[in-house]
Amino acid sequence: MWRAGSARRDVAGGRRGLAQVACGSVNRRSLTIAVPLALAVLASGCTTLPDNDVAARVDGTELGQDEFEQRLAAAGITTDQAVPLDPARAELTLWIQNQLVDPAEVAVQYDAGPAVGGSICLSAIVVETEDEAEVAADRLREGDDFAEVFADANIDPTLVADTGALPCITSADLDAAATLSADAPVATTVLLDNADQPVAWAVLEFRTFDQLAPADIEFVTASVDLGDAAADADIHVDPRYGTFDAELGQVIALG
Repeated sequence: MWRAGSARRDVAGGRRGLAQVACGSVNRRSLTIAVPLALAVLASGCTTLPDNDVAARVDGTELGQDEFEQRLAAAGITTDQAVPLDPARAELTLWIQNQLVDPAEVAVQYDAGPAVGGSICLSAIVVETEDEAEVAADRLREGDDFAEVFADANIDPTLVADTGALPCITSADLDAAATLSADAPVATTVLLDNADQPVAWAVLEFRTFDQLAPADIEFVTASVDLGDAAADADIHVDPRYGTFDAELGQVIALG
């Protein structure tokens, strides 16, 4: 087993485990990792399609029911006259967040690092020794392509499918990884076993905003502090879906 703080995994373990190891191993403390917004909605159930034409509105911008249904369909959510409320609220939340923040500002905040943007998306290369980790890290710092260094050095087969890309996370308890940004994108960290002995090393690289997939961008946008913008905006949600909680930054169930 590999261990870093309270995060543990087998060498053949899943990618989510390595995401915890890669970040938690920096300070060897437990992390509180916020789950993606789509998994954080507060109630379940279904509702029939409403008769009114507006699913949500932010100031003068409206999300019509037809467009909302198209967004649900694009997200793989089948309505068939009954809209599942959990994913509907998550989709409405994403739409509202995108109205409240300037995408260009999200990119600037994210690339400044998690202390500013509230989230981080990493790629990892696992090697056997510290020397190998430093060699791989130096190659990245000198401008070598990550995919090339990954192919040459990585020993963890569970990372191959996504070329080392780990799920984006938010955390209030990062140490060395919290210092990574577009300006300082590379770090190394040891992976420990149950006896606090090093068994491998991870090379971490910060994925810049322009390298993120659409799903990553949605996660990053959801991690931006919207408190002031939400408080100043006139936000309406069709009550069949719920209401927008400005403090939480989410669409939640009524009552």
